Amino acid sequence: MPLSKLLPVLLLFTHYLLEAQTLSPNVIATSGTFAESQQGSLAWTIGEIAVETFSGPGYLTQGFHQPANSALVETGITVYPNPTSDFLFIKIPTQTKYSLELSNLHGQLLIEASVTTNGNLIYQLDIHKFSSAIYLLLVYNQETGKKSYFKIIKN
Repeated sequence: MPLSKLLPVLLLFTHYLLEAQTLSPNVIATSGTFAESQQGSLAWTIGEIAVETFSGPGYLTQGFHQPANSALVETGITVYPNPTSDFLFIKIPTQTKYSLELSNLHGQLLIEASVTTNGNLIYQLDIHKFSSAIYLLLVYNQETGKKSYFKIIKN
């Protein structure tokens, strides 16, 4: 058999010998969780792009989920108005000592305050001198070690 007739036959079957590289989907995200009941299960991640995995009837997962440690998150704190242009109000419902830190997105600490509450304290933070940007507010419970982060939009 001449080589000119053998070459097309070899090229036709070589694609069966080649395998493509496969990558497993990975997600780096800030939060996510998994919940399960008798009717089914749900898993989600905040900030994840669409990476889908289907297998079998009724099974769907979206990437990798990082475990959340809710024991370290302070709850019940309210920050308003957001967005704001002059003042920011922080409502702290529990009776304890808190640290407040306002930072810009470069990580520079702009305001640091220590607050002792008797319960239902509303603390006023003056941010009128800062330029219009996005800031991060950390509210840290000094007694329990629990933290809450808030994205603050300054007009």
